[in-house]
Amino acid sequence: MTDLVIHLTDLHFGKITPTFNLDTARKRVEQIPEMIAGEAGADFDKTTILMGGDCVDGTEIYPAQVATNSDSTVRQVAVAGEAVFQMAIKLNELTEAPVDIVGVLGNHGRAGKTSHPDSNFDAHLIYDLVLRAHYSEVDWLFVRNSCKTHEIVNVCGTKGLLAHAVAKHTGTPAMQVKILATVLEYDVDWIAAGHYHVPGHTVVEGRDYFAGGSLSGPDLMGQKISRYEPAAQTYWKVDEGRGAHGFGILRW
Repeated sequence: MTDLVIHLTDLHFGKITPTFNLDTARKRVEQIPEMIAGEAGADFDKTTILMGGDCVDGTEIYPAQVATNSDSTVRQVAVAGEAVFQMAIKLNELTEAPVDIVGVLGNHGRAGKTSHPDSNFDAHLIYDLVLRAHYSEVDWLFVRNSCKTHEIVNVCGTKGLLAHAVAKHTGTPAMQVKILATVLEYDVDWIAAGHYHVPGHTVVEGRDYFAGGSLSGPDLMGQKISRYEPAAQTYWKVDEGRGAHGFGILRW
């Protein structure tokens, strides 16, 4: 039994850069199923989509954000919801297998730093997908009607933790200790986290740490810290008895 895990994080629907806008985001998300099929095939028993937060760019998250933002947060949610739903349909058509969706909150979805988590637009995106699954009356799609800062995810006999941010990188002993401490706190086999826009896979004391990329790619924030990271999203496989393997990075 082999399951596919797709880590959608930091999609930033609504952000504008010279190479990215709302329509670009939609097209890239809808391309993901065929990109994965081209690299890893389509013989999976189930697909789990991890929505890792910052799926919408939000508004007024930082000064002058309006200058790099194209649409209201409500429209960002609507377009993102339709794109992820179409992606799920294509995945089901390619794999003929069920699709589960689990999401967590990011910082860009906040209505304000002191606002209630339920007002976070990443949660609204999950609710949007819950409604799409319900009214489409498909029997192969399950969306977990919950969206917190952390979610436990069970995939093919493994236990994972989905969070928006855990470790800035994995290159120092201090960061590896932080990852291991989180693994032990939640008693999980793997962690999937985003926020820092640098995709990668590291094994710390036998536990997998999957870092997600950003769908928008290079932006002004990256330029300020001299960081150029292409648009990227990640995926991996999970086998019963073998655990996680086959980590891949999709780039645009």
